[in-house]
Amino acid sequence: MMIMNRIQRRPSPNTSFALFRYSTSNATTTIQNPPEKSPFLKKIVRNQVRKMLSVKSKTGFRDLNEALRLFDEMTRVLPPPSVVSFCQLLVAVVKMKHYAPAVSLFKRMCTLDMPIDAYTVSIVINCYCHLNRVDLSFAILGWLLKSGYEPDVTIFTNLIKGFFFGNNVVEAEELFNKLVREKICEVNEVMYGTMINGLCKSGNTQRAIGMLRMMEGGNCKPNSVVYNTVISGLCKDRMIDDA
Repeated sequence: MMIMNRIQRRPSPNTSFALFRYSTSNATTTIQNPPEKSPFLKKIVRNQVRKMLSVKSKTGFRDLNEALRLFDEMTRVLPPPSVVSFCQLLVAVVKMKHYAPAVSLFKRMCTLDMPIDAYTVSIVINCYCHLNRVDLSFAILGWLLKSGYEPDVTIFTNLIKGFFFGNNVVEAEELFNKLVREKICEVNEVMYGTMINGLCKSGNTQRAIGMLRMMEGGNCKPNSVVYNTVISGLCKDRMIDDA
């Protein structure tokens, strides 16, 4: 499979995000950028943004527009907030299940040269998977590899989840097997759980049981959630005795 062959470790010089750039209009702001000659006021504004994000990351935004306004405020602060702050906002938008708007915010970050790191990219990959655009997730994964970043188990777990979202069970298994066979990343209980859950929900409970046996014989031991997933799958298939 061509997509699978793209997963390889070949760090090279940074590549731009020009592919993802686009035009957008500015939203109304409530925090004005402080005067150029007032570093103290600038620090106050940055602290306001940071505190607001700290609260919103726990309580959530009232709606998407509130998140978009805060994002616009953040892009007007000079120097801009840290990449951690931008990631907090993106995660809050994703928690509201606004996957397409989160991708659009990422594109604006690229256009405005805002700070971006591997975690930012992993958030966007997760969004594309929820939007059934695993192909675009792999495009961003390609940038990540070319830029010298090492994709972690979370990114690959999201890709596997994306295959299951699109009912591409074979591709999910191919990716998982490639990761294990070539030791591309350390497979953990979350990835195993994602595979078992996806197999059970797609009607492949017997293959899920095989994955469960693999866990039992390895270092990642199954927990109660994994066992309950398999039991639910067996019950759904009317295999009560096996359950």
